[in-house]
Amino acid sequence: MYNDFTYNKYRELMEAICRIGYNCYTVCGWIDELPEKGVLLRHDVDRYPKNSLQTAVIEKELGIRSTYYFRANKCSFNIEIVKEISSMGHEIGYHYEDLSEAKGDYNKAIKLFQYNLNKLREIAQVKTISMHGRPMSNFDNRNLWKKNSFLDYGLTGEAYITINYQDMYYFSDTGRTWNSNGMNVRDNVSVSLKTDLSDTDSLITFLENENPQRMAILTHPERWNDNPYSWYKYYSRDLVSNNAKRIVKFFRKK
Repeated sequence: MYNDFTYNKYRELMEAICRIGYNCYTVCGWIDELPEKGVLLRHDVDRYPKNSLQTAVIEKELGIRSTYYFRANKCSFNIEIVKEISSMGHEIGYHYEDLSEAKGDYNKAIKLFQYNLNKLREIAQVKTISMHGRPMSNFDNRNLWKKNSFLDYGLTGEAYITINYQDMYYFSDTGRTWNSNGMNVRDNVSVSLKTDLSDTDSLITFLENENPQRMAILTHPERWNDNPYSWYKYYSRDLVSNNAKRIVKFFRKK
């Protein structure tokens, strides 16, 4: 069991991507260049920001740039780590959840969004944003843009809204699986290309054998760890979270 979602396994995935010959893009870079082939590489730093520093170092060593989205709360927002990851050449973005925090009050939410965005911009350049799913919340944070425009805040795009994923594979480690129909409640996109991949070795094999043209890879670095105690602690958390998500999905379908 303890052979996946480790830093060593993450390095294997990144090395495979390099070996196959893919170029990796930040979210901002993808929006600007719209490559015909490549990997859109993104990380949501929901908590445990030190884990993100580890994946950022691995990418730096392999000449890869990616995007790290930080929440505004103390579980994610670590000034020194944001600075260090930015200094490696990675893109920093805001992982916003302001509509959920404001309990659906749009006026309060947009003010909170601007405050948190400005706070992050005091540390690093921010050109893109990505909503935090908050599966247990009644509010989808993307709905903030039904009454506002993120372009008014000097932003290039929003990871879920701006990018067209229809002709791409979309791989997310949510729920500790790369299955296209995994445990995502809100952290999902509309795609026509789908797979059933249970682990990272399966993902590597798929990339080597199929060599797809375009794909997005989303990780949550808190899930990746080489320390057995921390690994099993988060593994247990994933089990509980997955069961809760199944219940949420069931009742939202009714």
